[in-house]
Amino acid sequence: MDDYLGRDVSRFFYRWGGSLSSVLVKLRGRYDGDLDQFLLHLVFMLTELASANYAAEAKAKGAQTVIVRRRGLNVLSLADITRIPRETVRRKLASMVERELVVREEDGLYYSGPSSDIDQFFYALSPLFWEGVKPD
Repeated sequence: MDDYLGRDVSRFFYRWGGSLSSVLVKLRGRYDGDLDQFLLHLVFMLTELASANYAAEAKAKGAQTVIVRRRGLNVLSLADITRIPRETVRRKLASMVERELVVREEDGLYYSGPSSDIDQFFYALSPLFWEGVKPD
């Protein structure tokens, strides 16, 4: 355990663990102490990111026009993805709708809401990818 790809693994994971705990503390504050809401919001942000990646790849391959349809999610799908009980997902989504993190549209599906900013969302996680892993 002393050496992993030329690094001192225990020091690396100690620093990364510190970054993870710092990020989780901040996220708890943003989601009123409810990390399940963060997990649900993450699924919405990843769905948006997948659509953005699809559009970028299509443009890179020479597509003149790219139609990106928003992808909605239902309570059952979110419960299956997150392994959070369906009724709990429903209650948490209701709270997220109040905070405009998600919206429920006429088709009955939930979509990212006006208070969701994909750049800001992933920026909050950046210490896990840069600060927590950079070499000394």
